[in-house]
Formats: sequence, C-alpha cells, structure tokens
Amino acid sequence: MMLGPITEEPRAVREWKEEASKKEAVSLVIRLLKRRFGEVPDVSLAKIPQLSIEQVETLAEDLLDFTVLKDLEDWLQQNQSNQ
Repeated sequence: MMLGPITEEPRAVREWKEEASKKEAVSLVIRLLKRRFGEVPDVSLAKIPQLSIEQVETLAEDLLDFTVLKDLEDWLQQNQSNQ
C-alpha cells in the first residue's frame, strides 16, 4: 500500500513556524524603531513581543508614519487593550 503525500503539517510544526515568524517580525520592528529614533525606552520595547503577529505586522506599517517616540507609546497604549 502506497501512502500519498502528507498534505498538512503537524500542529507543532505550524506553531513553531508561526512563533519563528513572529520573532523575526518583532526583531525587524525593533531594529526599525531604533534606526528611526535611536534610543527606544526598554518599557516600550518589552511590550512589542507581547503583541499578536497581526499587531506586530500592523505596527511595522504604522511606524513609518511615526514622527516622535510618543507616537509609538500612544500606539502601544491603544493596541495593548486590543489583544
């Protein structure tokens, strides 16, 4: 008996890939914020990994419009309650 190709990844593999993707997105957002503003408060940086992957992706887009660190703080404040 010949088995067909596996069409679906095991859940653990999917979760691992999603977590790895989120870590990469968080790392990129933090690098972009540091490049734009230089020093970013640790308290703000600590909030970013707590966001969902969708929120991190949205932050990556929205940070392009930030002009001051207060914009980041306001964004985090607004989006933390939406987790």
